[in-house]
Amino acid sequence: NTLEFASATGVATLTGVNAYFVNFDHATIDSGAQWALAGSATFGSSVTLTDSGTLSVIGTLVNDTLLSGTAQGLVLGTGGLISNQSGGTITGGVNGITGTGAGRVINAGVISGGSGSGIGAYLAAGGTLTNLASGTISGDYAVKFGASHTNKLVVVPGASFVGTVNGGNTIGAASISTLELASGASAGTLSGLGTQFTNFSQTTVDSGASWSLTGSNTLNALSNGGHVVLDASTLSLTNLSGSGSVTLDAGATLVTQGTV
Repeated sequence: NTLEFASATGVATLTGVNAYFVNFDHATIDSGAQWALAGSATFGSSVTLTDSGTLSVIGTLVNDTLLSGTAQGLVLGTGGLISNQSGGTITGGVNGITGTGAGRVINAGVISGGSGSGIGAYLAAGGTLTNLASGTISGDYAVKFGASHTNKLVVVPGASFVGTVNGGNTIGAASISTLELASGASAGTLSGLGTQFTNFSQTTVDSGASWSLTGSNTLNALSNGGHVVLDASTLSLTNLSGSGSVTLDAGATLVTQGTV
């Protein structure tokens, strides 16, 4: 059974998806159609959705299925929340998720952009993205934030990024992008700070979190509330603060240019 959302003049708002639309195993958004999801909605594993138009999330969407878009998998509107579960896949021919307003994305599944210059999650209007332990985000840019917005990327140990992760705001800009390294069931491992992960002027390690850095890494400011291990790696930074600890394994180098 297919539920088809057709095109009309302007943007149509849809509420009560799970209350009023039941027993459909497939949903489609027609080409040229523009729909906005308000309130709370859940796409379970028994439903697949094909988006040939535009499906914007201005409420809360919990996704646990395959959601594929011709251009964008989903559009994130102002105040919207997209929670992609471990069984969920959001993919687009261009971007997996495109943000037109500041919102939130929580990912435990797969988010991917199209081949070539596609972006996994492009929060052009700013917001917060959390990639959980089972989450994978991929694209030419795995994640890209817009400039001149307050942006935050939260990484939980076990999360995976395939492609560049761009915080959006250069060092010294009026708006700040933050990379938050959260605690998890085990210690996390990260590399590519300053190369794969760029344009984050502030990096924080949460209380109780433990992270190992490998390879060569460069940060602006690090606020450490947990434990950081330099695993035969190099960390260069301008400012180190916080009550946490830093352990230098054999062959590791810590280079600071300012306050420690």
